[in-house]
Amino acid sequence: MNTSEHDEKPCNVNYRNDLSFNVRLNVLTLRPIGSWPRSGDYSWLETIEHAFLNVLGCGLLAFILIPGFMCFALEIADFYDQMKLGSALSFFLMAVIKYCVFVVREADIRTCVNLIENDWRNVKHREDREIMLRNASFTRRLIAICGAFMYGGVVFYYIALPLTRPKVVEEGGNLTYTRLVYPFPRILADARRSPLNEIIYTVQLLSGFIAHNITVAACGLAALLAIHACGQLQVLMSWLEKLVDGRENDVESLDQRLANIVKQHVRIIK
Repeated sequence: MNTSEHDEKPCNVNYRNDLSFNVRLNVLTLRPIGSWPRSGDYSWLETIEHAFLNVLGCGLLAFILIPGFMCFALEIADFYDQMKLGSALSFFLMAVIKYCVFVVREADIRTCVNLIENDWRNVKHREDREIMLRNASFTRRLIAICGAFMYGGVVFYYIALPLTRPKVVEEGGNLTYTRLVYPFPRILADARRSPLNEIIYTVQLLSGFIAHNITVAACGLAALLAIHACGQLQVLMSWLEKLVDGRENDVESLDQRLANIVKQHVRIIK
């Protein structure tokens, strides 16, 4: 958003709170992975933080993919075990693709967020604000439902399942260890030994959280943009219903109301 738009007095004095209500869950899912768009005048500290989170996220995803593909190609011979590991690795591969889209499309995401902010700034009528708030609430519910399923999967698959499995006993009872969520190739390290077993398990847990969080972030962003556009169409329909008679205490002429409807329609299409 350009400077002139920020300098103008907003029609909606509560637009900052409304915008925060609308995008808060998106910020909570995108910012930890360094994908929430930075402002146009971001500082060098924000750049370092952004880059660090991107490198950390890619590193955690690679920690599952690279050893996993090595086990798939070199150590696992049974076809059924290969199918189980391959399906799990495909989820991480899709997470990497979505993550790369977030990074590459940061400018586009920033543009969309700026447009949403501008819509909240320009709300003039109480009915229009109520329509947008209802759609914002629906967006938050969708993100919460998606997060409950995805983060619940993390708790079950990465915490409950490994910790409730019986420990593996090898070498005549001299070696006891917890089975990892994903196999780790022995040509890199013997993950059965402590404390390496616990360290690798912890990193795999963090990697799983990042992968599932990326999915929640992608679904949340899609919900935010789609439902906000639907909300703007509902606002447009409300304007059409009041085109002839206008609103109470409305000083705009019929031609002005019609011009506003045309501009709103073109803006929604864009």
